[in-house]
Amino acid sequence: MTNGYALRTRVGLDAIGEHLKGMTPVQLDTLRGRLRVGVHSDVEVTDAEGSHRPRVSQVFCSALPINYSRVPSAHWKPFASLVLEAAYEATLLAAVLNKQRGMSNVVLLTHLGGGALRNEDGWIEQVMRYRLMEREVTDPLAIRLLQDIVAEMEANLRQSGE
Repeated sequence: MTNGYALRTRVGLDAIGEHLKGMTPVQLDTLRGRLRVGVHSDVEVTDAEGSHRPRVSQVFCSALPINYSRVPSAHWKPFASLVLEAAYEATLLAAVLNKQRGMSNVVLLTHLGGGALRNEDGWIEQVMRYRLMEREVTDPLAIRLLQDIVAEMEANLRQSGE
């Protein structure tokens, strides 16, 4: 760890990848379950219009900092994918718990690890597809991708001339 970032060497990342390849699905699930996220429940949205202040739950998590390393991204893939899987799964489980408490079943997901951290879009999308399809079978949630919502808002603004 350097300044809170998991900065690895090529040799270390390759060793992690080999270790992960040798694990059973149950062992991988156990490892994913060790990831910790922060959850804030029933947080008031303060800039909502009107007197009704909706409440939301937020999950705080991160991906690995591939962009902060000189090691090519291919060496990061097994480890980074595991972290992405665990983070998305934790987020979806928090949403299931929220729904079970009688709260909203709407989930807004970001492209976790994209942008500044430079996790590859293909990894993120593959993990999202797998985790979302798996979760949808057992716990239907209304999942929205935040980047799609933002793109739609931007298109509406352009169309209205603002």
